Amino acid sequence: MPEPPRLPITIIDYDARWPSMFETEKVRIVEAIGERATDIQHVGSTAVPGLASKPLIDIMVALRSMADANECIAPLQALGYTSRGEVVFTGGRYYKKIREDGERTHNIHLCEASNPEWERHILFRDCLRNHADVALEYAALKRELAARFPDDWLGYTHAKSHFVEACLAKAGGSPGRELIVASYDERWPALYDEERSRIADALGEWVTDIQHVGSTAVPGLAAKPIIDIMVAIRREADMARCITPLFRSGYECLGEYGIPGRIFFRKRTDSPRAGQTHGGVSRTHHLHMFPAGHAEWPRHIHFRDYLRAHPDVARQYQSLKHDLASRLANDMEAYTDAKTDFIRAIEEKAAAAAPSPSLPSVERGEPSTTR
Repeated sequence: MPEPPRLPITIIDYDARWPSMFETEKVRIVEAIGERATDIQHVGSTAVPGLASKPLIDIMVALRSMADANECIAPLQALGYTSRGEVVFTGGRYYKKIREDGERTHNIHLCEASNPEWERHILFRDCLRNHADVALEYAALKRELAARFPDDWLGYTHAKSHFVEACLAKAGGSPGRELIVASYDERWPALYDEERSRIADALGEWVTDIQHVGSTAVPGLAAKPIIDIMVAIRREADMARCITPLFRSGYECLGEYGIPGRIFFRKRTDSPRAGQTHGGVSRTHHLHMFPAGHAEWPRHIHFRDYLRAHPDVARQYQSLKHDLASRLANDMEAYTDAKTDFIRAIEEKAAAAAPSPSLPSVERGEPSTTR
């Protein structure tokens, strides 16, 4: 039997029944999967008293081991849940419950308590519970986005991502990590080339250009060991279609994340190869997706090319980064802000020196091989 179509996004006032609905479902889940669960938490907006929300109970279930995940499928299906596999975050399992009228009533996220997403969900919930002003701001944002994306669940979700990440940063969550500026690694170009091939294979004809940007793209320049990649998509309407293929390639989508028109992705692994480690997880790649012709594209290309062509300026930038990293070792936001004046000055010189705009053309059907 096919799934009913998704209903429009609806944000309603807080319902005092939501906590008891969670408690009722928690009992049923415990009875269904027993000792495989080590903790069950009510998360999401319905877990925050007074917060407007979609009427959807989000539940996080910590398993003693993900080896037990397959044994949970049949018991949860008996409760009315449909398994969607690993489609929300790496290392987790997602289930949803849908009524006959097509309304989704519950989400379950299975993972181990050591999964970084467990802490992220709890931290975000508690941040909203403890800061009524932030919760009010979040409610206003959700109502605005529901009006802008009335039936676009992906658009709605990703447009919230920047707010969520900012809240987590304040709560000491995901973005906080030890800041490492590493000496230039000769492997970085090869790591980019490998990833470029994976991205091109995953996205196919949607891509018009792929570029290695950021400090790891400048020979000899010290950098945070994260490969920054820009991807141009032929049409803005195709960008949402790229999210699932990239997820299958290990990327987590964080929405615009502060730059209108961009979709930002990050790739993380428990076995760091070229990454910035935090919380036992290594962030290895950043992917910045733009529609072809976006104004941000040439800014990054020109900055990279200017540093490549002016080693003396690259050395100045390197000295600045080492100095800031030593003074702001655990404050990524302050580190980034402190580089702004230098970067803007170089961007102005780079734009003036650039022979012509480096915009990816919508006429090009094959990804660029330029690094």
